[in-house]
Amino acid sequence: MDLSINGKHVDVGDALRAHVEEMLNTAVSKYFDRPLEGTVTFSREGVNFQVDISVHAARGVSMQVSAMAADAYAAFDASLAKIAKRLRRHKRRLRDHHKGKARAEGLVATHDTDPAPDDEGHEQPIAGKPVVVAEPSVGN
Repeated sequence: MDLSINGKHVDVGDALRAHVEEMLNTAVSKYFDRPLEGTVTFSREGVNFQVDISVHAARGVSMQVSAMAADAYAAFDASLAKIAKRLRRHKRRLRDHHKGKARAEGLVATHDTDPAPDDEGHEQPIAGKPVVVAEPSVGN
């Protein structure tokens, strides 16, 4: 991931920069294989530090968060938790939860069949006729 770490009127040291790179790469790559780019900006707001994170995780997936705390590390960790939560929720929405299920519960798919069975005694579907989906009859 192409990562840019900036400071507005704040000196971002090597230790903080290494912490940000490691933690953000770990959090984003957990949900997306090849994230594109990320930007982290540290700034002062009175006595607190504000951290803005912008991540372009995939084509069409761009997220931004912001958090504030008295310490730069605490502000970054709070914003990292927010972006990880958003990425996790987005990935969950993308996942197909019905993969592998052949049919819906309680529905039966049938074909219109030719009354003349084949050699093994199985009825054959009539060509060009649609599949009929009906609810099964419950003990009458």
